[in-house]
Amino acid sequence: MWGKWAKASLKYGLAGVVSLALVLWGLDGEHFVAAQSQSTEPTNAPTAACAQAAQGNRNIRAAEQAYGQLSDFPRENTYRLADSNKVQDCNTLLYRLIYYHTRTKRRSPSLRFDWKLTLGDYLGAHETIIPDRYPTATSLDENPLERDRSILDQLNRQQRNVLVNTLVVIFEGQIPSSAPDEKPVEVTPVPEPLQPETPATPQPGDSRLLL
Repeated sequence: MWGKWAKASLKYGLAGVVSLALVLWGLDGEHFVAAQSQSTEPTNAPTAACAQAAQGNRNIRAAEQAYGQLSDFPRENTYRLADSNKVQDCNTLLYRLIYYHTRTKRRSPSLRFDWKLTLGDYLGAHETIIPDRYPTATSLDENPLERDRSILDQLNRQQRNVLVNTLVVIFEGQIPSSAPDEKPVEVTPVPEPLQPETPATPQPGDSRLLL
């Protein structure tokens, strides 16, 4: 289902500005079908380095779990660090998508509607993605944003539903809301300013209280 990207591009490719309504409605009413089409042996298994990195990084862990369900989904992990020319195996398309969704935009990873908004960003139908703020853009030898957009543009309706539902299931059922590698932000409460007391208006008979 995921392998024929060229045919999907010709049939479902999105040219120009895509309406956000099409993105939202196109993802409604579908059921999670990824598991039904997968073989018992994962064909998109993580490398040993990524499996180890996933133990201490929530977004890498979620991305690798998703690749285990989406056997032919492109990894797009051939980019190199600009300063060392080292290939970043774990810097995958799904890692960048998840990081953008959860960290850059601070959207809920367990809400399908929020994932629709994120796909709308990629398709140019919702909020603008600033290239320099795209995950790992400034540390790699090439900004992966345009290539990531091109691949997501090629997804048909069923493939978008599978992707969204896979991510929701992973975050709802397998990844705790507060992962060990992410410390919760402590918020110091700000005390409310003291309001000056308004002097009571003298009433008839109040002088008796002084006796």
